[in-house]
Amino acid sequence: MGGSACMGDELDLDSHQIPTAMTKPFDALYLDLEKALKIVDRKYAGAEKYVQGMTVIRERIGQLRIQGARFIKDGAREVEYFRHVWPVFYAKLFLHIWLYRMELTRVTVPDEGWPDLVEREERRVVRFFRVNQEF
Repeated sequence: MGGSACMGDELDLDSHQIPTAMTKPFDALYLDLEKALKIVDRKYAGAEKYVQGMTVIRERIGQLRIQGARFIKDGAREVEYFRHVWPVFYAKLFLHIWLYRMELTRVTVPDEGWPDLVEREERRVVRFFRVNQEF
């Protein structure tokens, strides 16, 4: 998911090519997630920041599931939901999991080993998106 998933007050419709009608029911939940993550970012540091962030994200994903179940009424809407709405929320969770892992590793890696660690994680992300490219 290239770039920030949020643009102004709505999901970034241009980069995700999501029909506006599709995102409207989920915009408020996503904005709430972004706001909560900013609070966590200011309140916590290090690995704890990512643990708290994962908690916040999982809470919003629980709300997303409830909201999504009400929203999906036919096969086309279900496909659109899982292609365009679901990934925006889960991308935040995956990012926090990866950042948490890197934060834990950072304390054991000497400074000169950091570029190799970052490169390895970048390759892991690329592999993930290659495997999960199509729905």
